[in-house]
Amino acid sequence: MSLYCRNCGHADSVVLLVDLATELPTRDRPRGRSADGDERAAPPNGTRRPTDWSLDVACPACSSTDLAGDPRGLFAELAR
Repeated sequence: MSLYCRNCGHADSVVLLVDLATELPTRDRPRGRSADGDERAAPPNGTRRPTDWSLDVACPACSSTDLAGDPRGLFAELAR
């Protein structure tokens, strides 16, 4: 498997980026209430909104995310 940066040509390694997004309750906005205070749009009390996540890869030399190749192959290689 070969990944290389289309920006600078680096091909030795990549950086795995994990992006997580979740809603945390605060004093001003307790769990179960939307940001604008509309309880109809909020989940029932005691439940949380689902966490959203994504994976990406970046070049460690120039931070570009424009890499050629299939990053899903990284996981297949690691599983061997």
